[in-house]
Amino acid sequence: MRETFLSSDTAKQHVADVCLILEGSYPFVQGGVSSWCHTLMRSLPETTFHIVSIQPSDADLKSKYETLPNITGHTTIVFKGERQLPKALFQGKRPLAELLRKSFFEASLEDFGDFVALMSTSSHQQPVSDREYWDLTREMYDSLAPATSFQQFFWVWHSLLNSVAEVLSCPAPPARVYHTISTGYAGLFGAAARQRTGRPLLLTEHGIYTNERTVELMASSALHDSFGNAPYLSDHRRDARDVWVRAFECMGILCYESSDRIISLSQSGQTAQRGLGAPFEKTQVIANGIDLDRFTSISLKPPGGRQIITFIGRVVRIKDVETFIRAMDIVFKSDPNVAAWIVGPDDEEPDYARQCYKLVSSLGIGERLEFLGMREVVQILGQVDMVVLTSLSEGQPLTLLEAGAAGLPCVASDVGSCRDILLGGDAPASGGYVTALMSPQDTATAILKLLADPADARAKGAALRARVCESYSLDLMREAYAGLYHKYANAPTCSDRAKV
Repeated sequence: MRETFLSSDTAKQHVADVCLILEGSYPFVQGGVSSWCHTLMRSLPETTFHIVSIQPSDADLKSKYETLPNITGHTTIVFKGERQLPKALFQGKRPLAELLRKSFFEASLEDFGDFVALMSTSSHQQPVSDREYWDLTREMYDSLAPATSFQQFFWVWHSLLNSVAEVLSCPAPPARVYHTISTGYAGLFGAAARQRTGRPLLLTEHGIYTNERTVELMASSALHDSFGNAPYLSDHRRDARDVWVRAFECMGILCYESSDRIISLSQSGQTAQRGLGAPFEKTQVIANGIDLDRFTSISLKPPGGRQIITFIGRVVRIKDVETFIRAMDIVFKSDPNVAAWIVGPDDEEPDYARQCYKLVSSLGIGERLEFLGMREVVQILGQVDMVVLTSLSEGQPLTLLEAGAAGLPCVASDVGSCRDILLGGDAPASGGYVTALMSPQDTATAILKLLADPADARAKGAALRARVCESYSLDLMREAYAGLYHKYANAPTCSDRAKV
């Protein structure tokens, strides 16, 4: 763990209005969630924030954003990959294996509270011995996945257990409200802060964390299916991936149960949360908002000349950039007067980025499809004809809202609230096309429809702009969060939950 304070007030243990908790994003990674966080804090200058950033490694921990004056402190938790369990955990009144199983594989909030209390009182004591660690791992293996490879289970369990311990060994910075921007490890930190301080916890999910991690784990070549001869969904045995997925599911439930308010960006996100265990009465929808004034000066590209299709987003697996590349290969074969840009950082998943570069090269389309890296989005939108999004999972993508604010039509995969944004509600005016997931042909067909009828493309762009201006302004989002922060910052501390 590394802690850096950004204000002299913190020497006096300044109590922030809001402790914002993030995993794998702000301020070290650029992208939709990070941009959203920065915009939210900048829009609420009277509210003070302490940032907790949970990062998978300590590589390149350099902020990608300007330091805002209302950020009073910053705590960074880094997963070191080392054993983090204190020896005292093995000397409690209950067997540690039972406490871990009930907390992280049965989602028992009471047992989780007991584990948090133990971590809080023993985190600086002598570390566990090799024999104790080995015996615990064997016991958990026999309990959770005895039919799979022990070697594979060992590394999954080692990573999972010590990441949890790393998160829970970090004390909660003083704050009036805790606000986590996902479940997972960030949500776990938030749930622990709720247990430790009794202060309210808010959760905002952009994408559904449990679903996104499941997609990544199922696609992981490092975690093969141990039971390849049997249909995966009908096999009752657990392999190493099942252990990880179940742990993330339970972390999500613990966060939902600990939260005072559970916020999604759309009705579809709210439905997904409830399906994963979020209590109905706690859920609320607050749409993303963008600063519309930033886009009023954009002049759309004049008709004629080469048409440019752009993908705006991180070059990472969850964005399924490969589908965009394959779709453009189909488009290029049908229309010689088209080029494509991929705009966004490529340093988050370098192996996947290299895979995408190799695909472009193997298809022989490198002269027509360029990787531009990070660019100012306002400048890009004035130079292109449409925006395409091929993600496997989204919440409410800022890319579509920004493109819509500029009056550009869009093509997007049918995830998150993409359908709501592009097609609207009753008697919709289409702002583009929604396509099937992982379908280059479906994506290419939608792109070619927009290219074939420029007048219709312009009409769709205008319809999308009207919808964004009406429903997705920064003012609406700012007022909603300001109201929540005011309400919960002034709520009494729940002393029955403040166990530590």
